Amino acid sequence: MKEQGIAALGALLLLATGIAHAQVMGDRRWYVGLDVGQSKIDHEPGYRDTDDTSTAYTLLVGYRFSRHFSLEAGYADLGEFSSVLEPACPQPSQCPRLYSTKSLDGFLLNAVGTWPLATHFQVNATIGAIYRDLTVATGINPTGNDSYTYRDGVLKFALGIGVPINSRFDIDLDFTQYQTLGIGYGASYDDAGLVAGSESQVLSLGVRWRF
Repeated sequence: MKEQGIAALGALLLLATGIAHAQVMGDRRWYVGLDVGQSKIDHEPGYRDTDDTSTAYTLLVGYRFSRHFSLEAGYADLGEFSSVLEPACPQPSQCPRLYSTKSLDGFLLNAVGTWPLATHFQVNATIGAIYRDLTVATGINPTGNDSYTYRDGVLKFALGIGVPINSRFDIDLDFTQYQTLGIGYGASYDDAGLVAGSESQVLSLGVRWRF
């Protein structure tokens, strides 16, 4: 999936460059972006020994229609997480622990609103969606369990501040919330079905280069 994401981003960049030459730009700008930060997921009740943080990154290509509105497309990798589930059981020795690892990544589309407050300071608000791949390996072994991949669309929201260094280069700090990721599991060790719920938060530092 990561290789596909990089290839798709390259295709988007080529498309963006081609269309840019056909547009009357004025104050409109194409841009590329990179965000890197820390992601955190909310585990369902019953999990213990959780590793619920990871490194996240996002690659973006965007088009600024005006000073106040942009559209973006790209690829996000929210990282890998692990946990142990202790099933509720009258006799715990008969209910083995569930060891689980999860990774999240996918393609996204954002609408971004920008409010310039000063020459070198602005506030950004983003609403978007990610078509995510949730890959889960779960079983009674700490390692080497079978993995499953689930694909679905998930909403995301973000608030942030931006520091335009000049007409081409911005630095951004964003807090992003991904909704209803579906990382919870049923109570029995052989239940591979996902349940609704669980969210992810990402705090990231990013750069934007306009051309």
